[in-house]
Amino acid sequence: MRISADEINCLIYAYLQDSGFEHSSYALRNEARLDFSQHANTPLRRGELVDLLSKALLYTEVETHWNMGQNLNCNAPFSLVLPHKCSFNTTDPETNKTPSPYQSTRPELFSYTNGTTYNTTSTAQKRKASSAPSEDSRAEKKICVNEDVALSTEKITEKDETKKVILNDEEPGVIDVVNDKLGVSNRVEDTEHLTHTTSQNDSSSSPVVLLHGHGAEVPWNPVYSDLLATGSKDATTRIWSWQNIKLKLQNNTNNLNPQFQTVYPDSLLLSHTKEFDQPDITSLDWSPDGNLLATGSSDSALRIWNRDGNAYMIQTRHSGSIVSVQFSPNGNFLLSAGLDGIVCVWNVISRILHVEFHIESKCLDIDWLDDSTFVTCSSSQNIQMVSIYPDDAFRTIVRSDQTLRTFVGHTGEINQVKFNEDRSLLASCSDDTTARIWTSETWTDANGSVITIPDPSTTYEAKVILVGHTNSVGAIQWCPSKDADSRTILATCSFDGTARLWDALNGSCLRIFSDSSQPLFSITFDPTGRYLATGSEDGYLYVYDKTTGKTAWRWPTSGPGVGPIYDVNWQKIGGSHLAMCLKSKLVAVVDTKAIPEFSNNYHITIDV
Repeated sequence: MRISADEINCLIYAYLQDSGFEHSSYALRNEARLDFSQHANTPLRRGELVDLLSKALLYTEVETHWNMGQNLNCNAPFSLVLPHKCSFNTTDPETNKTPSPYQSTRPELFSYTNGTTYNTTSTAQKRKASSAPSEDSRAEKKICVNEDVALSTEKITEKDETKKVILNDEEPGVIDVVNDKLGVSNRVEDTEHLTHTTSQNDSSSSPVVLLHGHGAEVPWNPVYSDLLATGSKDATTRIWSWQNIKLKLQNNTNNLNPQFQTVYPDSLLLSHTKEFDQPDITSLDWSPDGNLLATGSSDSALRIWNRDGNAYMIQTRHSGSIVSVQFSPNGNFLLSAGLDGIVCVWNVISRILHVEFHIESKCLDIDWLDDSTFVTCSSSQNIQMVSIYPDDAFRTIVRSDQTLRTFVGHTGEINQVKFNEDRSLLASCSDDTTARIWTSETWTDANGSVITIPDPSTTYEAKVILVGHTNSVGAIQWCPSKDADSRTILATCSFDGTARLWDALNGSCLRIFSDSSQPLFSITFDPTGRYLATGSEDGYLYVYDKTTGKTAWRWPTSGPGVGPIYDVNWQKIGGSHLAMCLKSKLVAVVDTKAIPEFSNNYHITIDV
């Protein structure tokens, strides 16, 4: 094996070009006389040097642990510059695996024109060094909420036949599954398992299944309806197959108690490198075709995975926690927004940065208007509409001047922005206790086309202001269908413990749901738009019938340390299942077909 200095210089030159260090690469090219190198016309893949260094780290890992003579579950990361010290304090050895860097082709090492002149108009950008996320309150609001809250159990009555799942403080890592009425308790290991909770009257069919190990966002796949993605604070993401879970439940023969079932389902584990002590998975999003899953985390890294669990792309351009990731409607681009005030637009097909925007302050949420335009909200209390295609002839990657419109009016941090289904209305919610709605007249011309001429200096007020909540409005959701009076409906939930339905065009409040005694964190409609589910700090899932305004069903997570409910998400196809993430690494999946209140009135074709 032979490694020459010329080869190393060529690899470093390619790395500098990829990273946007034009002056440094120019100096290296001349001092190392790379124009006369035998490798000058050798095509190198993007990230070739990083790829080789990653393989070197993998070899070092094998060499280090093999020489110690035993198979050690070491989770300490390997570094290119620091000596390795094995650590056995963590519990999941798989989280230390580093997926292979993305691969894409690049042009020849030097692009010659007119004989000796070379092109230096590279679109690559300088890599930003990763830094640990700050303890900013904004990050905590997006990533987690009041972990120390005591869960209220006063509402648990004898009508609640669902079992309580209580974290056992005396034996860490063990969960007690308790039947209040029968006084029965059985323990199961808190590993990769699920618990099938049942009511006292029915030991064969239960509406709720608990997936142990994860408790972050819970998006369903938009195409492959039985796939559910979950994130966690242990630097992992999992993809669950509901079909596999059902088979495990049906074939489980190890029940010690007929009142519940415990099985060990299969799931795909997507391991993220542990850059920091607690690299939370902060955002998940499936591609429109259901084949890719994007994850953002507090270690500033953006990752895209194939549906089968293989790494597709890894990028570390952000320098702060990534709070939101979202694929474009056609799936060709991906947005990543971070607390560093940067929104990156990634070309999913070529797996490279398309353009980067520097926003006024910390980015808090994003949403696409169409395949080339998006909006972002920030702690500056404004919303900006941005085009991903710069208007200059020579495209500059890093931009701060492509704002098409600026929407103003909020007096507190903006928590969410969402377009309705036909993209004619834009809604936002804020800590100022209001939600606001802008109409398409603000961003379209007389022909209905989106205005593409930047106009950052002109600001636009909301057409409708929704006033009624008495505390921060944390989440909004558009109803997928109009009501009997053909009204477009927006749902909001607030830290005041209420959820509201609004007429989006005139701002009137249609219904108020106030069953919860604690702040509401998440809200979601079923695919028909008839049912509305909320997740709250008191650990209750409430499902309301929009047509009657009544509570259709409720489910208590029960027990100190189990709630609150951070996120709820209805299955996009079929709509027969509802997923929610809880505290203590629990994800609950509700089968509405097993609930009489739904089965008697549900009119969705079930295909899972």
